[in-house]
Amino acid sequence: MALSHIDLDAPGTPPGRNDPCPCGSEKKTKRCCAVDRLRFVPLRGLATRIATVTGFLKTLTGAIEFGSNADAEAVLDEMKRMPALLRSRKLTSADVDGSLIHGSWKRLVFGAPPDADGTVDRNAYVFCVLTQFHRYLKRREIYANASSRWRDPRAQLLAGDAWKNAKDSVLTALSLPATPDDLLAGHAQTATPPTAASASAWRRTRPSASTLRGSYTSSASKRSTSRRA
Repeated sequence: MALSHIDLDAPGTPPGRNDPCPCGSEKKTKRCCAVDRLRFVPLRGLATRIATVTGFLKTLTGAIEFGSNADAEAVLDEMKRMPALLRSRKLTSADVDGSLIHGSWKRLVFGAPPDADGTVDRNAYVFCVLTQFHRYLKRREIYANASSRWRDPRAQLLAGDAWKNAKDSVLTALSLPATPDDLLAGHAQTATPPTAASASAWRRTRPSASTLRGSYTSSASKRSTSRRA
């Protein structure tokens, strides 16, 4: 049953794990939608909160030019489709990108059990995409180049002629060679022997199992003696 069919604003305390699931399946919550006490409160207002985000979602990607890397491209594409999705009165599984729906969002978007005609919950899908958009934006995997804060961090890297002109002075200031191969090889040679020596020393000095048992027995005996005294 889709999220819009659940009375999320019903009064009362959140359901316990062994209480009947709010979706009406007559199963226990832990074996159905798994709506725990921490997640029930925000989910309870999801159907009404859609009105809060609808206004800016219709204009967000039109007013701000966003870019993305390959990993976040699908999420950004769905964000650009938001105006059309929000105008639709009914969405089916063919209208949404199923690869973006993971975990507990599957039950909220597709329903539990899924509707026979393939109808999905539009509100849940909007928030599913929006949460991923926010996560990628914080990582700058989705970015706004017109912004000083949210722009692509790769745009600040020197490339082409700009890098060629600055390369010598940058490497000199950092005391780095023109090619990193010799430097990395040297680090590998100096790092490996101490690591191997440390492991070998630990194997030689670590206490044996019999030593540990003897230490434990001695401590237990001392505690027993002190109690009797």
